[in-house]
Amino acid sequence: CNGFFAPSDYAAWGIHCSVEVALHRCDVAAALGQPAELAASEARDGLVWSASLLEPMVAFAGVDAPAALVIDPVDGEAFQLGAGDPAATARGAADALVFWLWGRSRGGVDVTGDTATADAWSSISGRSFQHEAIR
Repeated sequence: CNGFFAPSDYAAWGIHCSVEVALHRCDVAAALGQPAELAASEARDGLVWSASLLEPMVAFAGVDAPAALVIDPVDGEAFQLGAGDPAATARGAADALVFWLWGRSRGGVDVTGDTATADAWSSISGRSFQHEAIR
């Protein structure tokens, strides 16, 4: 992840680590058939992390940038991924949006507009970290 944050950006690294741990904690709980939820603060941090990380991941994955997507948490402030007029909006609770953006959809996200745009953004993390970008 050195390509995404400067090593001196301690706040960004702190959010990165805490969100990674929270998501993987939920992965393990779900695999064990136990409830797996993000706390409200983890979900908010997850959206901040997503907003700062997904766009650089497009370049890392070596794919064309999808059309713009608005992420609209019902319990927070909306933000846009990508440039230009948005082609779609994804709306839901912050925790549902975080899971959805990181390939762990559990429902609770309503997409309006171009669903292909929303699907493209929600698959970027998998394309970046599943070695498709490594040649």
